[in-house]
Amino acid sequence: MEREIERVYATLVTRVVRKPTAPPSAGRLPVWLCCRDMPVFKHQKQCLSDVLVNDGLHQHAAAFQPPVSRLGVDLVTHFEECRDLYVRRGLPLIRIDVQPITHDIGAVMDYVRKQIGRGMTGEDAMLILPRGRSEMKDILTG
Repeated sequence: MEREIERVYATLVTRVVRKPTAPPSAGRLPVWLCCRDMPVFKHQKQCLSDVLVNDGLHQHAAAFQPPVSRLGVDLVTHFEECRDLYVRRGLPLIRIDVQPITHDIGAVMDYVRKQIGRGMTGEDAMLILPRGRSEMKDILTG
């Protein structure tokens, strides 16, 4: 799943800044804080594909966009309008659900990191993007 997150990030970041690995782009890239999540029992029915694919393992991310961007729209609108760019047949990603953070960022971050809080995974399992410039080149050329 981390590879898919990196693929989606690499696709998005080139739409946010023209040359993501160039020194002037430092500080102008989106920041994503991602953490694994495991399925838990729910009282409502879940889609079978959500449970079967990857044994239900999925990722939560808090995505922060820079104030100035080539994107031209907010992140929610971009992912709605460009869904086919990110979710493609033959790739493991089956859905991206993007919701705006409208209040209480602390609660949102607790939710993203809930597996860490529950002791189910360690802090080192958190994926933080962008990585260093040298690592970004690997992700973008991937």
